[in-house]
Amino acid sequence: AAPGAPVSITATGQTGESFDGVSITRIRAFYPIVRSKLGGLDLAVVTTEDGDSVDPDAIRAAVAYAKRFERRRIHVVAGDEVDVDALQACYPELDFVVMPVARLIGRFAAGRNEAEVVVAPPEFATIVSEVASVLSGAATLATVTRFSAAGITAEAASYGDDEMPAVRPSTLILASAALLVWLGRPQPAGRIVDGWARTLEHGCHTAEFSVLSPYSRQLDAAEFADVVASRLGEQPRALQLRQPGADRQKPQATGSHLRL
Repeated sequence: AAPGAPVSITATGQTGESFDGVSITRIRAFYPIVRSKLGGLDLAVVTTEDGDSVDPDAIRAAVAYAKRFERRRIHVVAGDEVDVDALQACYPELDFVVMPVARLIGRFAAGRNEAEVVVAPPEFATIVSEVASVLSGAATLATVTRFSAAGITAEAASYGDDEMPAVRPSTLILASAALLVWLGRPQPAGRIVDGWARTLEHGCHTAEFSVLSPYSRQLDAAEFADVVASRLGEQPRALQLRQPGADRQKPQATGSHLRL
């Protein structure tokens, strides 16, 4: 792949929902391993490829995501064109909040991370994703799930960091886990993410990270994958990541990163 090109994994013939032209960007904070101003953030930003308003397909994808990843609240970045009462009547099990993009960004800047799923037009979705990624402290670890007629593609997101290598092991591992969840396999996805998190706690990381601590080691792709594979089935101790089907974890408090 060319330098800076995204790595991706594609699955066709999936049994889950298909939303042609919709993308979902997932941004998580990996505190206390990575310093973060939004310690408990686990956000999905749902949008379509084009348009200047919230697309109904994006709403449906957001609802599907909320149900599959056990979220309850959906923030809709829009104006009066969205009938929130109608949405609430269609999906009474979910909570819908309509909010201007400036107000949502202001909440992030103030350290408030109660948003779980955000639906927005493409332009606003890019703004929300970039701001949330930077504040999370893990901008290079965002992943994008794209839906098309050909299938589902899980990609490693990039927010203007041209120095990142084309193959980013940690981001690719997280993208693979996200794809497994969409294919209806949350248990192996959870094992992969837990093994990845346990590897970071053990003091091993890849080029996506800056130096975690004086005792951590940066590994290449093959070495890192070997360590993750050896830790499948282990439970992370400090890095608590919410997984579908698991008990909800309380957001981690912000502060200095873990001393490994």
